[in-house]
Amino acid sequence: MQEIKSVLRVIKSMKLKPNFSKLAKIYGISRQTISKYYNGYSGKPKKRNKTSILDEYFIEIKEKCEIPGITVSSIYQYFRTKYGYICSESNFRKYVKNKNLPLNKIKNIAYPRFETPYGKQLQFDWKENLTLKNKNGEIFKFNVFTAVLSSSRYTSFVYSVSKTQSDVITCLISTFKKINGVTKEILTDNMTSIVNNRKISNTFRTFSRDMDFEIKLCKVRTPETKGKVESKNRFLNWLLPYDGEFETENELIDIIADIEKQANEKENATTLISPLLLFNKEKEYLKPLPDKDIINHYLELNSSHKVTKESLILYKGNKYSVSLNYINKTVFCKEIDNILYIYHSGRLIASHILCNKKINYAHHHYKEILRHKMPYKSDNSLDNMTTNNLMLLDNILGGCDEQICKSNEKTGRTET
Repeated sequence: MQEIKSVLRVIKSMKLKPNFSKLAKIYGISRQTISKYYNGYSGKPKKRNKTSILDEYFIEIKEKCEIPGITVSSIYQYFRTKYGYICSESNFRKYVKNKNLPLNKIKNIAYPRFETPYGKQLQFDWKENLTLKNKNGEIFKFNVFTAVLSSSRYTSFVYSVSKTQSDVITCLISTFKKINGVTKEILTDNMTSIVNNRKISNTFRTFSRDMDFEIKLCKVRTPETKGKVESKNRFLNWLLPYDGEFETENELIDIIADIEKQANEKENATTLISPLLLFNKEKEYLKPLPDKDIINHYLELNSSHKVTKESLILYKGNKYSVSLNYINKTVFCKEIDNILYIYHSGRLIASHILCNKKINYAHHHYKEILRHKMPYKSDNSLDNMTTNNLMLLDNILGGCDEQICKSNEKTGRTET
């Protein structure tokens, strides 16, 4: 093509009219193409400014790319969940690359790969200290307990506010119930909640015997030993695009559940099969769950909750008050005959009749908070403020049955 271009330039410079048909025979190019080049055509540009279906989402994609630690995969999954199928993930990656949108790069490090038989091992770890804000700007600080069946890569994500030994036990029970069985062993690192100087706590050892599994610990400073759970934790980066996109804690838990579903349906890079399909085979090799009484015993002992700065705990989607002396402390709950009993260090500190109110303050708990903020106010003034504020709170959030609330006050379901 360069040769014919040179010939045409010479012909033009000599101000001659070319014989397009003759030139076509000589150079094996159609006379129409030669005519185009003679009349000024210079060929296709190396880069064409083609429009993309993703252009209408460019600003939102750019905003998500600016979130620290986010990945292209997590942004793609967020857009697919929000808008449905727009394009393939590979085309989405090309779009982000062509637009020069900034992203943190993940370094590839080689490690030897280990495989385990069906039903043998469950790896678990925390994705800890996650922080997201909701649409109203409220900050949510939480952790996610990640557990992975080593053979099938089937994954369980469990939302948890704190990371105590009780939380580990509760999350493991939740995982075992989810997979409807128990593996021969569990593998984890030296998390301080259950291990001290490579020594496993007596409580957790007892739990392992009751649930019938062995405990295996990773070698120090070798996170690759439990590389499967480390790999699955990356799926939780898919939470980052939801910053400012949800309203309630329950909605956040539902988002985590949806990410778990997608992680189990996505084809694994090693097995080339989705974990969900392989799990259908692996579940046949799991040991049965222990007796329900054993499971319920541990759930009752390990219903731990962290007291928020509002002096509230979250229980079954609703919040209940305790004394402000327990703010930022972990308390334990037990439900008997529709009454919630709250304990700290083995001592009963509060009780509430369960109802459908979103926020349940005992009168004197709320008054105690007001007194802490406004010590100069009289007792009668604080009483009136407490009554009025709690009535306003009930009107805004919706209350439970009035008789139940009055019964709560009359029976003294408060701190003991």
